Amino acid sequence: MSRSLGHARVRRLTAVSAVVLLLAACGSRESHATLQAALQGNPSVAANTEGGSGSPSDGTAAVPSPGGTAGSGGQPTTVGVEPGVSQAPGAGTSTPNAGHPNNNGQGGFTRPTSSSGVSGAASSLLPGVEQSCPSQLASVNIASVGEQSGLAGAAVGAGAQAVAAWAAYVNSLGGLRCHPIHFTAADDGADPSRNASLTEQLVEQDHVVAFVYNDAPLAAAGSEPYLVQHDIPVIGNEGGEQFMYEHPNFFPQADGGNSLVYAAFAGVAKELTPSQRLHVGAISCLEAAECSIYGKDAPTITRQVGMHLVYNGSASLTAPDFTTQCLQAKKAGVQALFLVLDPNSIHRAAANCRDAGYKGVFATGSVIVVADYATDPNLNNILFASPVKPWISTSNPQIALFRQVLAKYAPGSNVAGSASLGWVSAQLLDASSVYWPNANTITSRDIISALDKVKNDDIGATTTPLTFSAGHDSPEPSCWYEMAIRSGAFVSPDGGKRECR
Repeated sequence: MSRSLGHARVRRLTAVSAVVLLLAACGSRESHATLQAALQGNPSVAANTEGGSGSPSDGTAAVPSPGGTAGSGGQPTTVGVEPGVSQAPGAGTSTPNAGHPNNNGQGGFTRPTSSSGVSGAASSLLPGVEQSCPSQLASVNIASVGEQSGLAGAAVGAGAQAVAAWAAYVNSLGGLRCHPIHFTAADDGADPSRNASLTEQLVEQDHVVAFVYNDAPLAAAGSEPYLVQHDIPVIGNEGGEQFMYEHPNFFPQADGGNSLVYAAFAGVAKELTPSQRLHVGAISCLEAAECSIYGKDAPTITRQVGMHLVYNGSASLTAPDFTTQCLQAKKAGVQALFLVLDPNSIHRAAANCRDAGYKGVFATGSVIVVADYATDPNLNNILFASPVKPWISTSNPQIALFRQVLAKYAPGSNVAGSASLGWVSAQLLDASSVYWPNANTITSRDIISALDKVKNDDIGATTTPLTFSAGHDSPEPSCWYEMAIRSGAFVSPDGGKRECR
C-alpha cells in the first residue's frame, strides 16, 4: 500500500526490487531538467524485476507538488529504497550469486575489504566476501530528514542521494549482514516543526531505527529533543549542527559544527599568501546554523590559524544581489573572501564581487560545493577544505567505489560536496555492523551499541579516525583535506593528504 509522509503526494511503483533515487539538488544547473520532471510528477525510477513476481513494490516516492518546492511551501520529498537489485537505465544487468551474494567484482565493482591498515576493529567496510545469505533477515529501516530541495537542498541534498545509492548497492549484494536496507529521505521544507513531525512519524509509523545523514542546516533543531528522548541513533549529517557532539546517540561521520569551521579556515590558510592571510573577509548567510557559526567564530578562529579578519559580513540567502557586501569587503582591503552561502548565492556573489572590482581569491565550505562551480570562471581558484576524503581521490578504494556506485544508482547526481558526506555516513553504519547481534531484527539500541564499539576507524582512510564510547558524547577532532578549482577542474593541492589540528 502506498504511504505518505507529511501529506506528500505519492507515486505507486509497479515493479519489484525498485530503487527510487532522490531528485534533490534544486538549483544545480546540471540537474534542472531532472528536477523539473520530478516537479511534474515524473521522478526517475531505476528498477528491474530480476527474480520478481511482478507484484507492486511497497516502496514509495513523493515529490514536491507542481507549482512549488518544499522550501517554498511545497510538499515534502520522500524516497523509498526497497530490497533487491537496482538497474539504472542503460546499464548492464547483473544478478547476484545466490550462494555468495557479495562476490568481489559483482556488477563490475571492485570492493574494498579492509580499512586500509587503520587500527579500527571493523575489518570490512561492506558486507564481507564470505557472507552467504541462505535466508533473508528482517529489513533495517533507515532515513534522512532535511532540506532535500530549495536553497539549502541545492547544497546538502546530494548526500541523501548517496545514501540511497549505497542502499541500492548493498541490497544488490544481499543486504547489510543479510538485512535488506530500506531507506527514506524526507524533505522538511526548511521548517523545524515539519522536521520534528516527519522524524516522529518515521520512527513511530515507519519503524525507522536510525537516521543516516540528516541534512537539515535550517531545521535540525526541530527533531533534536525527540531523537534524544527516544535514544534514536543519528549517524552523520551535513556538518552544521554543534549538537552532534552533545548527545551520546549522535555519531558524526566527520568534523561538524565548530570543528568544521575551524577546519574550513585552517585548510584554506595554507594555500594563501602571507598578504592574503592578513586580509581575510567573510560573507555568511543569516538563515543556517552553519552560517551563524562561521560568522560568530570567524574572528577567533582566523587568529588561531594565522589569519587576520578585516571584514565579517552577512546576508540573506534570498538576497537578489550581494554588491553592497562586496564593496564593503573591497573597501576593507580583503584579499581572500569566504562565501558561506547556498550554491546559487555563491555564483551570484562571486559575479557581484568581480563586477565590483574585487580581484582577490574566494574560499568557501566544501558542504556547499557543487559540480558546476568548476564551469564558473568567477570561481576559478576558489579554495575550500573538505572534512572527508576528496571525491576526486579515486586511488582510494572507498572513493573509487563511491564514484562507481553513484554512477550506476544515481546517474547525474552531484558527486561534489555533500555526496561524499552521505557516503561516509552510510559506510560508518556499514563498518559498525560487524558488531550487530546475530538476530533477525536489528533495533536502535543494537545500532548504538555497535557504533560504541568503533575505535580509531577512519572508514577506509576517508575521514578523521572515529572513536565512540557508550554513554559519552563524540569527541571533536579537526581534520580536513585541501581542495580547490584550478583551470576548470577540482584538485587537491597537496594530493588528498589529511591534515589535523
